[in-house]
Amino acid sequence: MCGPLGIGFLYGKLEILQQMPPFLEGAKMNANLFRDHLNYADIRYEFEAGTPAIAHAITFGAATDYLTEIGMDKIYAEELEISRYLFQKLQQILQILIYGPTP
Repeated sequence: MCGPLGIGFLYGKLEILQQMPPFLEGAKMNANLFRDHLNYADIRYEFEAGTPAIAHAITFGAATDYLTEIGMDKIYAEELEISRYLFQKLQQILQILIYGPTP
């Protein structure tokens, strides 16, 4: 989405996310840390281990705003047109066998 690598988000139903254990531990995700166990912080922090990639998040937000301003329907139409053009040109090369549906 026009942004740097290594950024993304997790979206899911709250009741399912609350049942999932985190796969990494660290930073703000720990509410209380003891020798033999820990209590996780609020669900918003449970899956954010380590220092957040703040610059990445800001860039991701700017990219989202930019793409929203253009309009995802326009972006989809442009990608579809490019895909059709590519498919048409690839069909003209005899050494290429295309599997799958046409765009």
